[in-house]
Amino acid sequence: MLTIVQGALQRWWQSASSIDLRGLAALRVLLGSILLSDMVLRLTDLEAFYSDGGILPRSTLLEAAADGRFSLLMASGASWWPAAIIVVTALAALAFTLGWRTRLANLVLFVAVGSMQSRQPLILIGGDILIMALLFWCLLLPAGARWSADAALSSTPSPRRHRYRSLAAFGLLVQVVSVYFFSAVLKHGDAWWPDGTAVYYALELDRYTTDIGRWLQQWPMLTRSLSYGVYGLEWLAPLLVFAPVATYRLRLLAFVLLMGMHIGFLLCLELGHFPWVSMASLMALSTPGLWQMLRRKLDPKKPAALRTRIYYDRDCAFCHASCHLLRVFLVLPRTRIEAAQDTPRAHRLMEAHWSWVIIDGERTAHLKFEAFIALLRASLLFRWLAPLMQWSPIQRFGTAVYDRVANGRGAVAAWTRWFWQPRPVRWRYGGAHQAVAVVALLTITVWNAHTVDWLSRTWVTPLAPVVQTLRLDQRWDMFAPEPSRRDGWIVFPATLENGETIDLRRPQQALTWQRPERPNAHRNVRWHSYEWRLLALKNEALFLAYGRYLCRSYNAEAVAGQRLVRFDMVYVIDTSPPPGGQSSVERRTAWHHRCLPDSPTPRPSTPASS
Repeated sequence: MLTIVQGALQRWWQSASSIDLRGLAALRVLLGSILLSDMVLRLTDLEAFYSDGGILPRSTLLEAAADGRFSLLMASGASWWPAAIIVVTALAALAFTLGWRTRLANLVLFVAVGSMQSRQPLILIGGDILIMALLFWCLLLPAGARWSADAALSSTPSPRRHRYRSLAAFGLLVQVVSVYFFSAVLKHGDAWWPDGTAVYYALELDRYTTDIGRWLQQWPMLTRSLSYGVYGLEWLAPLLVFAPVATYRLRLLAFVLLMGMHIGFLLCLELGHFPWVSMASLMALSTPGLWQMLRRKLDPKKPAALRTRIYYDRDCAFCHASCHLLRVFLVLPRTRIEAAQDTPRAHRLMEAHWSWVIIDGERTAHLKFEAFIALLRASLLFRWLAPLMQWSPIQRFGTAVYDRVANGRGAVAAWTRWFWQPRPVRWRYGGAHQAVAVVALLTITVWNAHTVDWLSRTWVTPLAPVVQTLRLDQRWDMFAPEPSRRDGWIVFPATLENGETIDLRRPQQALTWQRPERPNAHRNVRWHSYEWRLLALKNEALFLAYGRYLCRSYNAEAVAGQRLVRFDMVYVIDTSPPPGGQSSVERRTAWHHRCLPDSPTPRPSTPASS
């Protein structure tokens, strides 16, 4: 009997501690793409978010919002410094997405993104916490083992088996399901159970709701069912992912259901990159069965199409590396790469046309840019591009570029050697990495247990300095204990030197207290989170910094006589009623500010209704 139990536990552990390397690669590609787009967006708000002339100067951060976390951005308050770090981070995100020097890029992202979050904690959104957790676990796993430049160029072959088993893999899976499980524990409000009105209240928050979400509000029975569905799925997620029987099938079910839930969030609510990061994390739950099914769907129907061969010049190491890169990034797993000198037909064509040679499954030879189009036709993912590439202007341009590179391939190879030079890559990590994984798993589990009041603060106090410095502190409380019933918008009534009264937020429009047509039409979700976090924190230093920033920004472009003299920051609070009820609206003046140098010192306002 004991032997049977031990065997069952061993089989369960082998499944519970295994991930598919293709899923890990998909997580890497999605996460890197999200970070790359996030860096582009951050550049648009560089001055406002990260300089001493913005909404949170370093002195104000140290006075009112700092918690001792490390940040590279604290080294300078000038705009050039955060700009340089964001550009470096964007390049690291691109390298991480492509899987080029994956571990180094991963480490740069972990330090740089953590530094940005520590420098400006007031603009954080839910996806930021999950990003740091995923970057940490990727450091302990071979994230570049599939669909990467590392796998294409490494002098040490990547693992042949798609299934990868380790303590770090188990840690990543636990991290992913912790988001849902601890979120469910925190959702103890009646709106989730037994009332089932949580989705209704979430969609009542106009500052988040999309047009699809507003349409959904007219179906109360559906929103009630969705409330129960989301709540139940979050409780069920750990059981499905770590089921002792039919583990992979139930894990795939969890993947499909959770992915559907986040697609619903994406369609109905404006939550920044949170749904995208969450969907990236779910790729860790993908199973071999899922990838096999996709392979069957995407593989060409004609077996001959699978016998495409790429022939290169054996004397050109750059050419050899380029072929391997194309096979990886065009997703050509069954395409063979051979030296042209070993096949007389390919060798004659290469010598006659000074070109690489592609011979497809129908034995047709293709040269130069046409050879690239032939690879697109054989690609699992990109064959839809082939007709576009055949358009004559594109084909002429592609052929001209090919000839230019081929005629100067020695110089091109020398200039790009830093990228394509083969090097050994370590694919399986040893005991030290697994020990770190165990410590991290225990630490994060204890931390999450504390956030739901299962453990006292004494458990996490010794851990706090390291956990917070690494930005691995977590609390999965979105829409917990239930969605907020406080909605609204912000009005900035302001007075100019000439006595004119305007709305600082909409200076070209007449001042009005009516609900905007689109309350969520803000610059981006980070600005939205920042302004409503100010109301929650009620910190005078933070309001003062924001007021000074708004004064500088407006008066820098104002002409004499029309400068900004003073303004108020008024939150119009709209309390969501129960289904069928009447909403109530109140104005809450959170801050008075005077802008001109000879004006009295700004003062905080006592929150009051009017």
